[in-house]
Amino acid sequence: MILSSENIDDIPVPEVDGINFTVMTAGEIQAKADEEGDFLFLRFDEITAASADEVTVRLSNAWAVAADSETGYLSGGGFAIEYTRAGDGWSGEITEAWIS
Repeated sequence: MILSSENIDDIPVPEVDGINFTVMTAGEIQAKADEEGDFLFLRFDEITAASADEVTVRLSNAWAVAADSETGYLSGGGFAIEYTRAGDGWSGEITEAWIS
């Protein structure tokens, strides 16, 4: 899965069983699309900390479109998760979801 480095420069990407994240800059994403064709990628749109114990993360999926692509995409989407620290761990709840 391609993950944009936009908005997460200093945040380590966790390892998730069965999912291989490849973190790329916007320029690297565009170059990949130009070379290999259009593809979807994941982007952190916003990370907001209301306090040390409450964080909201908004992510979206978007199309990387090659410079020579003739396809217009009307799809994508995203979601927001509110994380709350509970004792020694974090729990998250999806509070928004959207598709286009």
